[in-house]
Amino acid sequence: MHKLALAIQKGGTAKTTSTLCLGGALTLLGHRVLLIDLDPQANLTGSLIDKTALEDRPTIHTVLTEDNVRLADTILATDCGIDLVPSSMRLALAEMALITAYNRERRLVNALDELEETAAQSGEGELLYDFVLIDCPPSLGILTVNALAAADYVIVPLQTGQYALEGLNDFLTTISGIKRGKINPHLELLGILLTLVGNNRVSRDVAANVRELMGNKVFKTQISNRAILAETGMKGPIQAYAPNSESAQEYSNLAQEVVNLVSK
Repeated sequence: MHKLALAIQKGGTAKTTSTLCLGGALTLLGHRVLLIDLDPQANLTGSLIDKTALEDRPTIHTVLTEDNVRLADTILATDCGIDLVPSSMRLALAEMALITAYNRERRLVNALDELEETAAQSGEGELLYDFVLIDCPPSLGILTVNALAAADYVIVPLQTGQYALEGLNDFLTTISGIKRGKINPHLELLGILLTLVGNNRVSRDVAANVRELMGNKVFKTQISNRAILAETGMKGPIQAYAPNSESAQEYSNLAQEVVNLVSK
């Protein structure tokens, strides 16, 4: 089970869109995919299900704050073939609840470990996943730390805007701190994903600078800034409503890159 966190401390970088559409593309390649919505805004959740159906159900918030709730108890199947651990605005309370919690940085680690152990011991094939994608909030709080502690790899969606490199350097320092602090010494940067790439000089220059500085740590695939991607919030992954679009092809290319990299 490959666990990937899509994270950076900035908003508006297409983290949620990329989590959703990468998940859709991996599913089309024949992989079993679980998405974990670790953002209190719950936009990933709203893209896949009706959030009003969650009122009496456990979510990632309850997994992180209550010892008797298993991750398996929260998993929902969706119409597009991707499984989801949903979020809600209550997740914002988790940061406060976790301040005094024992082993607070490893709550998600423990939940995922239990999911794997349960599947292995009971033979529950429906709980076995090839990929787990974690959509992180645009901050460096305890929720993002939980994601980085649990992940094997990080994908950094980077909008090719004026201040992109400043945010990137700060986040790469965070990854190094996670490794040095032994929260997750095995964490690897899988790649930097250039997103919202526009047909303008600033966007082109930023993309070129990032590729020059980071070399093969930048995915060959980049995600263009197309209006059609804005519809993911209402319609689900791009593969569900525009399977023949250029955006769908870009995420398909990204999925193949990801598979190749984690298989090395």
